[in-house]
Amino acid sequence: VQWQTWEDPLVFAERAASALPAHAENIRGIAHDYANLRYAAPPKNSTADTPLTKLRARIVAFRP
Repeated sequence: VQWQTWEDPLVFAERAASALPAHAENIRGIAHDYANLRYAAPPKNSTADTPLTKLRARIVAFRP
């Protein structure tokens, strides 16, 4: 599944999830974490489980 220039991360994730239903939950989770990291305000409290750490772990674990 190739990203189209007009797609935001969540739209792309939905299209990818439709094309790869066995991986839909992981695809949506990665896209959600990315969108939160990219577009949300930074967290006020830093913890060991930061949004970036969570996103990295999801990406490393993803094996389509």
